[in-house]
Formats: sequence, structure tokens, C-alpha cells
Amino acid sequence: MLKLAAIIGTVVIGVTALFFYYAGMFDRVELTWETRGPYLLVYREHHGPYNEVRYVMNTVYRYVRDTLHLKTGTGFAAFYDDPQEGSDSELRSICGVVVDDSVAALSPYKSGIFRRTDAVIGTVYLRSFFSYAVGGYRFYARLRQFTEKHTIARAGPVFELYDMSGRTIQYIAPIGKSASPVPEFGGN
Repeated sequence: MLKLAAIIGTVVIGVTALFFYYAGMFDRVELTWETRGPYLLVYREHHGPYNEVRYVMNTVYRYVRDTLHLKTGTGFAAFYDDPQEGSDSELRSICGVVVDDSVAALSPYKSGIFRRTDAVIGTVYLRSFFSYAVGGYRFYARLRQFTEKHTIARAGPVFELYDMSGRTIQYIAPIGKSASPVPEFGGN
């Protein structure tokens, strides 16, 4: 009986460690200070819980693929509001895809540019569905520490790039005193 309990315990610990690995819990988020952009965007605005942006992003991807006949392997999202400071129904975000050429999108879709900017960059590996939540949690905690330590101000919302071919999520936090490089919510 003791041997069976040891085997079961070992299997549970192994499965738990594997789960944490695929969630990205063991990955270290290194922050760098770089210049990024510009990125050409096709997107949609979203009012509501941030966990719904993946559905909106999928509709944008299908629109770009089926209507505009463009290929893309990079999605993005920008979150304008702090989810801890208000109701889920009032949260604002934009999400969509990065494209190679400027295009005119038809409503409800929009086209825009993430302008060239200095930013704090963090990259996490996209190992599983859980990487989105774990990576964001780890990046935003490190970003808060980094900006306090270096006394730098953020210039707009964090721009998250989802590189499906490279299997990474890049978090781009614009910094400085310039205007936000992220398209204005409700603009265009």
C-alpha cells in the first residue's frame, strides 16, 4: 500500500511539474529597453472583459484572410484600462493582426499604426493556452518593478504581440513623455 501511494504521489508531482512547465511558470521574463515599431494593424475595438478578446481577434483574422486576402501570423492586443479599477463591461481594448501592407478596413474593422517608440520589452514563450495568463501576470509584475526602479513613465497601454510562428508573446510597454504609439480607442 505504501508503494502504491509513493507511485501515485510521484505521478501527481510529475504531472503538476509538467503543467507548470507548459504554463510557463518556470520561464524567466527578462526586460530590455528597445525601440519598436512601426507595425501596420487591422483591428477591432472591444468593450468588455479582456478574456473575450481572443474571440474578437479570431473575427479580425478571418476578415483579413477571407475578405482582404492577406496572410498574417502575428496577432496583437492593447488593453487601455486597469481591470482592477472598474467593471468588466467598461474595459476597453483593441485586438487584431499585424499586416505587411497598409490596407483600408471596412467598419466595424479599423486599420492603424503602432508608431515607432522606445519601450520596455518582455518576451515569454507560448507553450500552451495558459501562457497568455501566466505570461501577462509575470510581465506586468516585472514591469511595475522596472518602472519604479528606473523612475520612467509609461506612454500608453502595453501592446502585446502574439507571434504564432515564433511561439512567443512580446509585451511592448511604451515609455517616455511622447504620445502613445497605440491607436486611440474610438479614433478613426
